[in-house]
Amino acid sequence: MRIVTTSEAADKPASKQARIIHHLKTRMLTGEMRPGDRLPTRQALIAAYGVCMVTLQRAMDILRDDGFIVTRGRLGSFVADAPPHLCRYGLVFPCVTTEQQVSGPRLAHLEPPSRFMDAMAQVAMAYADDPAQELICYMAVDRELNTPGYQRLVRDIQARRLAGLIFLHPNSSYTPGLLAGTGIPSIAYGYGHSLPGSPIFQTDHRAFIDRALDFLVAQGRRRIAMLTIAVPGDDMEAHFHQAAAARGLRTGIASVLGLEPQYPWWARNAVALMLNQDPALRPDGLIISDDHLVPSGTHAVLEARIAVPDALMVVAHCNFVSNAPSAVRVTRLGFDVAGILRTCLDRLAAQRRGEPVPPVTRIAPVFAPETDPRPPHKMARRLAHSR
Repeated sequence: MRIVTTSEAADKPASKQARIIHHLKTRMLTGEMRPGDRLPTRQALIAAYGVCMVTLQRAMDILRDDGFIVTRGRLGSFVADAPPHLCRYGLVFPCVTTEQQVSGPRLAHLEPPSRFMDAMAQVAMAYADDPAQELICYMAVDRELNTPGYQRLVRDIQARRLAGLIFLHPNSSYTPGLLAGTGIPSIAYGYGHSLPGSPIFQTDHRAFIDRALDFLVAQGRRRIAMLTIAVPGDDMEAHFHQAAAARGLRTGIASVLGLEPQYPWWARNAVALMLNQDPALRPDGLIISDDHLVPSGTHAVLEARIAVPDALMVVAHCNFVSNAPSAVRVTRLGFDVAGILRTCLDRLAAQRRGEPVPPVTRIAPVFAPETDPRPPHKMARRLAHSR
């Protein structure tokens, strides 16, 4: 599917109504007309564009419905105080696999359900109303499947109804040319992929391992194991061994087990194998580095009847505000999703101001008491639904 950018569309023949919309909107986008500025009178606009009142009114209605202008009776029409190109941000979610979609070949652009995505959605939904800014969630966005969410995203981009975009899975939702010529800034969550010319943000999993090890060592733990996600080309296992050695710990090949994220229930078997050792050799510290593995992994600890935290201390990954259920007492270490969203919005605002933004923003892990206590309404964003 080829996406026609706004700049390309502007070069094509358009109706008088469309030309009015394009011209007035361009004046707002370039800053010639700023929030609160009064538009010329209806009579002046009719004369300037050579149209009838009906054509002009239809154009003005569209600009009003899209949030660019407001009308104040006899006072006239004004640029909105919070127009969408300055105050409306989009959070782009990918399609996810479901049980009903497993019957056929698994498509590479479909993602398994993710606690991280769920936490992002929870934070967005918890944002209190703020008439000055909006946060729109585009759900189930997939360019190959041309989903309704993707079509809505394309329409809003072409209409310049966005101040910035946060792509949570750009492989499924972005295509070259999607943002070309629009001036809409973006940031993407990614590791092995990124958007051309767009910064990315990453949760720092190496720092997660380092902080978990430091915590366990401070608690007197010497035999530490890690349950993690198996990712091709990932160096987390090597980093764990190196970081453990730097802290005077000895680890072996059985100290780290990796599982496919699609099958988290196997964490029960993996942890059972780790703990099925002589007490002198058995781990006294366990790091579960992905929250999908926490429920089944901690259930295995419970079944092993090992005293927690005396004989075994568990550090469990978490995406705050969404805590994965745990069968035993754990220390939660992870990433403040509300803070991640604030950081992304700050990066987008900096791009719009023309300020330099680092190509990669790494999000540091935090323990539960270290998360930002500010309620969502202090973040000055608002959840809305795309048109």
